[in-house]
Amino acid sequence: MSRYVSKLVDSLSDDSMGMGGMGMGPTKGTTNNVNYNNDSNQRFVLRPCPADPNLTLIHPRGYPVDAPPLYTVIISSDKVSLYRGYINPAGLIGTTSTSSVSHSAALTVHNQKIPMKMNQLSLSFSFQWPPAGTLKWKADQLTGSSLELSDGSGRKLAKLKSSSGMMGSGEKGFEINVACDEQFLNLIILSGLAAKVGTKKNNEAASEVIQAIVGS
Repeated sequence: MSRYVSKLVDSLSDDSMGMGGMGMGPTKGTTNNVNYNNDSNQRFVLRPCPADPNLTLIHPRGYPVDAPPLYTVIISSDKVSLYRGYINPAGLIGTTSTSSVSHSAALTVHNQKIPMKMNQLSLSFSFQWPPAGTLKWKADQLTGSSLELSDGSGRKLAKLKSSSGMMGSGEKGFEINVACDEQFLNLIILSGLAAKVGTKKNNEAASEVIQAIVGS
């Protein structure tokens, strides 16, 4: 098992060697003072924990399910908790809470609070991150079930896939299309999960309204 930990640490160390600025690495283009490198694609898969179905594990793509996870996630109907590695109080990265009444979500990442606003017409969640400006999670127009993260210029930074395809074997997961440091990666993962939970709640609420109308 230790060889997977060593491999993961080595890969993270290699990524950090090229990081410049706040939250991003060296590259070919710059937008809002953030450097983008579309050649530095990363893939992470979401899997149910074999020991506890209430937990979700996040591994780099290609890692076996019994390898130490990069993240562990607890997801409820309106809250997400993200931990580095296995669950322990010291490893808590951040939490989110989603409200279907105010159509918003509140993120807390490393004790920094970041509000997310939902646009019901476009089914998108937007929030501010100083190094990158306005970021937005929005449903993929082709699949409808996946979510894409873009910046103010429309550049696609990441995708949260919820169906089979490029992730392989039907595994859900994140596609990260920019070189980013640990802090920005944590934000992408946590905000993506918050957007997914918020989208699900909105769809369930809309379904209840339709059923009420049809049944009346």
